[in-house]
Amino acid sequence: MSTEDSKRKSVVSRRGFLQGTLATGLVGAAAASGVAQKAPVASDRKNWEVSPEPIPDGAIKETIERDIVAIGAGISGLAIAHAAAEGGATVAVVEKGKTLSARGWDNGAIGTKVQKRHGIKIDRVEVANLLMQTYGYKAHHQLVKLWCDRSGEVFDYYIDMAEAEGMTVDLNSDVPKSTRPGPYYAMYRTSHNFGMQNGFYIVDKNGEFFEAQLLKMIERKAKEHGANFYYKNQVEQLIRDSATGRVTGVIAKRQDHSYVKYVAKKAVVLCTGDYGGNKDMVNAWCSFASYTDGCMYTPMGQNTGDGHKMGLWVGASLQKAPHCAVMHPVTGGPLSFLPFLYVNKRGERYANEDMTFPALCNARILQPGNIAWSIYDADYREYAEKMPNNGGIATPLLYPGLEDDIAKAISSKMGHTANTIEELALALNIPVKKFSATVKRYNDLVAKGADEDFGKRVANLTPIAKAPFYAMKCSAPLVVTVGGLNVSPQMEVLDGKDEPIPGLYAIGNVAGNFFGNDYTSICLGISHGRCLTFGRLLGQAIAKGQLIEM
Repeated sequence: MSTEDSKRKSVVSRRGFLQGTLATGLVGAAAASGVAQKAPVASDRKNWEVSPEPIPDGAIKETIERDIVAIGAGISGLAIAHAAAEGGATVAVVEKGKTLSARGWDNGAIGTKVQKRHGIKIDRVEVANLLMQTYGYKAHHQLVKLWCDRSGEVFDYYIDMAEAEGMTVDLNSDVPKSTRPGPYYAMYRTSHNFGMQNGFYIVDKNGEFFEAQLLKMIERKAKEHGANFYYKNQVEQLIRDSATGRVTGVIAKRQDHSYVKYVAKKAVVLCTGDYGGNKDMVNAWCSFASYTDGCMYTPMGQNTGDGHKMGLWVGASLQKAPHCAVMHPVTGGPLSFLPFLYVNKRGERYANEDMTFPALCNARILQPGNIAWSIYDADYREYAEKMPNNGGIATPLLYPGLEDDIAKAISSKMGHTANTIEELALALNIPVKKFSATVKRYNDLVAKGADEDFGKRVANLTPIAKAPFYAMKCSAPLVVTVGGLNVSPQMEVLDGKDEPIPGLYAIGNVAGNFFGNDYTSICLGISHGRCLTFGRLLGQAIAKGQLIEM
């Protein structure tokens, strides 16, 4: 039998296995219900449930062999490439985009030299236990503990490197100064900004996310150690040896539609990001995210679950816990994410507004019609200056041009203003009587100095008393989905029996088992932070032919 026939047989066998499994499950359900049902045909199933035909060897124009092939040039892929190449391994990073992927600015870690400069000491055990409690223990405690225990040393390495190149590294200045504020929620000062000034600006003068400064540095260092980067290469299939079960490489399509095979002598690492740009996957695995206000991830639509699909096609399983959505309410009307009064379309107050950003989005999505408004009065500047931070955003709340942005929001119907509460209700098309009663009740609680209805902090109880009055639409945009393939604490991709698939690893948002129930703001920057931490640790381990030491 030829190699090509062997590969084809392997794919067909897997296809038959999947069909058989589905059929068995449906027969069992039919027996329980007494209703005869038919097994679905292939056309009824999603494309990640049906393995594609193998790309024939004759279509492959070039073969490139390296020790490690990392698919994706985001934080994880770059950290892996740098660490592995530094450790003496040969590395190929294959990326479908035209350049590396950088966005955001927060990178979470515990125990760094920057935190020590600020006199901040965080209890790693406390954080790990709190995260696991928040996750409902639907994540690997070992993975969470690995980030808590090892992120400090990894970050110190990159902090030294960045500062040696004149890059500013500091903590996000917008996070509360105390180690663990309360009593409503914990938020530790874990977020590090590479290249930012005072933790305030999202993009630099060239319009790039400041995160790009960090990642471009890592890419350059990786290249200096011999790592090769292949951009505009769309990886389409993993290669799994039918005899040994080992994943031995990948096949990618170039812009000229020719195929290239990347052979991995030691490992293939999936670093392909989330699936927020794939509506079918969002609906199937993270349905709550289907209620968000679109996806704000850039480049728009680039992350389509490629690694998830390719992993499933070669026998990987998905994490067992529900997938989470990362949401930040930064696309609504100006100041709509501050803890002013929130009302829904019925004119009702619906929650303690003193919420973290993900919670604010969750609460809004649950409201009738998926609509909510933030209400404040003419003294919003005075109140905003005194409000304790409630979410962690590296942008000044009161800035030159804020009034212009409020005017633009009103012009676009993202916001409304009126000289009376009744007129504001009419502008919002919400019940006048109910809204007026809600505002009166809220003002009574402000006067009492106690939120008897929802328990908001007194510092965030601000009156709605002075005209003009404002209503700004609350937003709930999707940043990324954080749920993926079933992985071990060493990032090995696992099959349906929870056994490692030899030669295949997953890291970052394509990997599961790190978040559970929901994404929280307990440790701001934790998503980027675990990618940088795990990327370096995994790259070092694979280069040595080992697993990460736990």
